[in-house]
Amino acid sequence: MRKLKFLVILLLFASCRNAASDFPADSAIPEDLTITLKRTGCFATRNACPTYELTVKSDGAVVFEGIDVTEVKGIVEDKISAEKVKQLIAEFRKADYFNLENSYDHENCPSTTTDRPDAYTSIQINGKKKTVHHYLGCKGKDAEIFPARLTGLENKIDEIVETKRWIGERK
Repeated sequence: MRKLKFLVILLLFASCRNAASDFPADSAIPEDLTITLKRTGCFATRNACPTYELTVKSDGAVVFEGIDVTEVKGIVEDKISAEKVKQLIAEFRKADYFNLENSYDHENCPSTTTDRPDAYTSIQINGKKKTVHHYLGCKGKDAEIFPARLTGLENKIDEIVETKRWIGERK
């Protein structure tokens, strides 16, 4: 019986992985790294919601596609530093990204508000890939945006890549 308990505990321990192990050490940028952020528009307040797609590769290559309510329409290519790519990886690690749900939408939010945009984030790193859909009308306790760590990650991606230069200032 002791051997069986030990075996069960050992198997449980082996199956539990630390999500931080999915990410490289601070100095490493895996060659397969691809990070994306896509933001959709909203309906009644259409002019308040920029619609765009953003992709960042391991070498710092950035592709921004302005779709609607952006200063720049169409595709723009740029490059960010290796340090900024490392910052992005650190933000995904900090958000415990691989342990987030795959979707926070109308079906699995504590409560929702209408006419809000969606954000889709994804990362491919070290052969592992995950995408998260986030309806920005998804509310948690006391009407805070849910989950806050995902919203924080989405905003950090914009901040680090400096998408404001293509979107324009929001009022």
